[in-house]
Amino acid sequence: METIDFKPLFVRNEERIGIYFKYSKDIVGAVRKIKKIIWSQKENCWHIPLTKDDCRNAFVLLKGLGTINLDELRTYLQKRKSVMAVKQQSAEVAVMTPKALVTYLISDENMGQLDLFLKTLQLKAYSPRTSIMQKSFLSLPTTSLKADFSNPVLLLQSQRVRSKSWRSIKSSSG
Repeated sequence: METIDFKPLFVRNEERIGIYFKYSKDIVGAVRKIKKIIWSQKENCWHIPLTKDDCRNAFVLLKGLGTINLDELRTYLQKRKSVMAVKQQSAEVAVMTPKALVTYLISDENMGQLDLFLKTLQLKAYSPRTSIMQKSFLSLPTTSLKADFSNPVLLLQSQRVRSKSWRSIKSSSG
């Protein structure tokens, strides 16, 4: 039996589910029956909107033709759920984009710490649009500290953060 992979995909800044498989006339015939399906030459896959109904419909039509692998899609949806929660708390528009995925490439533990930090700022009556929240903390993973965000943020020592930040400032200005 063939493996049919359902993977997250962005097409024109829209969340989609990419359907990847080795060419088979049977699978292609079934895929063409899926509502709202589109072929992407660039991505070399078929894709559907990222909705529960569309995913369920595709799954039902393809489940007899091969082994369906949903691992990457499940991982993405779990990460998406935590990112959307943080975005809503920080008064950002709760929409996923490829840029948001890169910005939030931090571990689940650190995502929890970011969530806790945002709640603390709310309790202290900071405005949701506080530039500290928007610019500093939500963009931290894209700075030179990116490598440290795979480690728990609670274990970072202030001296290390300062030295990395200083090196980043020096290299960008000089």
